[in-house]
Amino acid sequence: MDDAVFLEKLRRYYALWREDNEIYGEWAQARGFSYFELMVLSSLAEGGRTQRDICDQWSMSKQTVHSILRQFQARGWVTLETRPEDRRSKTVRLTAAGEAAALPLHREIIDHERRVWEALGEDTVDTLMTIQARYIRTFREVQA
Repeated sequence: MDDAVFLEKLRRYYALWREDNEIYGEWAQARGFSYFELMVLSSLAEGGRTQRDICDQWSMSKQTVHSILRQFQARGWVTLETRPEDRRSKTVRLTAAGEAAALPLHREIIDHERRVWEALGEDTVDTLMTIQARYIRTFREVQA
């Protein structure tokens, strides 16, 4: 592939990647949340997590997650529980007020994603995941 074709394809890939992230940000913003708050609430809606778990799940910085958790704590949405196996780490859990905020939001995004996937069809979704996994694997292998 010549350089001009390669660079055009790369720009298109980056544009799609950004647009993918933007649609989640727009979706969250329409509901009064930031993209990052949506991701943290989605993690917590699935059960207690440590800050590190949330950071790893969404590739978010510790500072970003910490800031969001402090905001949620101030709203009375989360509690932090010291973990007996590692007293330096805390499990973050939703309170009843946090569940009232997070669970409907989480359910709504999951339902929306289900409708999108059903509209695409199972074969397309499987192909999408196969290609993305192959891209990630190849990026790591070629890296150096």
